[in-house]
Amino acid sequence: MHRFSGVVDRFGSFSRNGETEHTICIRNLQLADRDQALDLDHWWFRLREVWTEAGVRVGDTVLFTAKVQRCTKGYGDPAGACLNSRNAASRLREQVVGFGTCPRSVVVLRRRQTTSRLVEEMASEKACSVAQLAEAEADLQRLQQHRQALLDDTERLQGALNETVGRLERETQLRTRLHASLIQLQRKAVVAALLALTLGGAAGVVLAQRLAPSQPCPSVAARR
Repeated sequence: MHRFSGVVDRFGSFSRNGETEHTICIRNLQLADRDQALDLDHWWFRLREVWTEAGVRVGDTVLFTAKVQRCTKGYGDPAGACLNSRNAASRLREQVVGFGTCPRSVVVLRRRQTTSRLVEEMASEKACSVAQLAEAEADLQRLQQHRQALLDDTERLQGALNETVGRLERETQLRTRLHASLIQLQRKAVVAALLALTLGGAAGVVLAQRLAPSQPCPSVAARR
């Protein structure tokens, strides 16, 4: 048992004992584990349930597991081969190494890309791109609004800062003027104190002179 890959080429049928047998042709056969092409140009399988359950269609790339064995291929009657083939010599019945009549499993690896399917995918991608573009534009608009809000906040904070700086400058100037006034008042107070001391001393002398007695002392009068 080995795993093989190939492409569904076409469906066919033949008559056997008065009954119609449906078949499926696989081309581009490769050994899946090695990606090695086989000498077989194609192979016809009986269209059993394993194929129909996988939902294979013409052009699909399939992966299947099958038994390799010796079997016969071609027509037993050369006359029948002439009627059913353009190249009768290649269709004569012969012993070859091929596959069993029914694979163990079939999996579709890749679906055939039809024109309508491509159009649908392109339309879907376009719709997705349009939705992404709309979302990006919405995000951009939100970012612009947020940026404007930040600019407004920055302008408001800058105005508050300028106002605070101006107030601090005015307070500093007022404090400087008050300090200068205080120094002047201290100097005036010192001068006033000195003047008070000076004036106080002179007034004391004058007052003492005025309070001195005008009559001579008794001893002096007696001596006289």
